[in-house]
Amino acid sequence: MKTKQIIDKFKPIIKKGLNQFVSERVNDKLSAALKSSVSTEEPEVQSESDTTEKADAQIITTPEELEAYTICKVVLKDTIPLDRLFYRDNRSYFNILLDDNIRKWILRVRFNSTGMKIELNDEDHTVYELENSIAIYNYSDEIVKIVERFL
Repeated sequence: MKTKQIIDKFKPIIKKGLNQFVSERVNDKLSAALKSSVSTEEPEVQSESDTTEKADAQIITTPEELEAYTICKVVLKDTIPLDRLFYRDNRSYFNILLDDNIRKWILRVRFNSTGMKIELNDEDHTVYELENSIAIYNYSDEIVKIVERFL
């Protein structure tokens, strides 16, 4: 018969059993993961790559950012060969670069709760608020001037 005393008597036993079951499952999964990722690399190098992968996992390139990159390619198609144009995504902004060189950034795209902003790499680091990424096209003259400074 199921009474309060019987339930109280079996509660710690069941709790311990469930904890042991969960621990075994977690250990099995960890062991399997470790066996599949065994390599000849040094542990220090592996931990650095793990850190990089975790940081990269937090960075998500959105369609709006890729659209901004595409619009820059359209704006600059007559100024430079398009294979010189690159992008890098960070947690706080999206860079559009010349020659994949961070010192030659053309513009940065930032998204927040109020909308989209671009920061141009001109003398004043001018910031414009935009309704959407297509509005970048309105600043094509400024973008071309920035790229011409690097040529």
